[in-house]
Amino acid sequence: LAAKDLKPASLLDTEQRLNMVLRKWPGLDRTQIGDIGRSDCERWFAKRKAELRGAQRLKSEVNLLKSVFDFAIREGYLLDNPARAIKPVRVPKTHVVPPTRDQFLCLVNHLRSVENHDAADFVELLAYSGMRRNEAAFLIWGEVEFSADRLIAQKRTHGAISRLAICSHGVASLSM
Repeated sequence: LAAKDLKPASLLDTEQRLNMVLRKWPGLDRTQIGDIGRSDCERWFAKRKAELRGAQRLKSEVNLLKSVFDFAIREGYLLDNPARAIKPVRVPKTHVVPPTRDQFLCLVNHLRSVENHDAADFVELLAYSGMRRNEAAFLIWGEVEFSADRLIAQKRTHGAISRLAICSHGVASLSM
């Protein structure tokens, strides 16, 4: 892990996945890497597949395990990757069904009726801007320009700044 050039959040995620593999594979931390065979990897995979409901987590753990073995090959500890035989885990695509306009307005009106105006404003901001929750949460209002019936916000993604325009209906809703 030390050799990987990862952002702090990615490094933390990788460490957590590694710790999970170590917890779910009894004795792995005391086993010489050359003593781990294909059947060991397949046994671990079958057990993990039965335990986990989310395919994405299993895919991440399998990829991490394969990366560890690939590292051992590059460093001369192994000749072959015993986890290579594990078939890639397919993560099913989620079918997103956005709410209808009436359902959306019903949600916003309900939030306002229970005096949760901040939540209603936030939901509208997400809907009209297309921003993700964390992008909107870190929006700096000092960098927002209200002009020509458009809200122009600076959006930060991976260190880059891009400008984001929100439609006039969204601006009208947000400026109420």
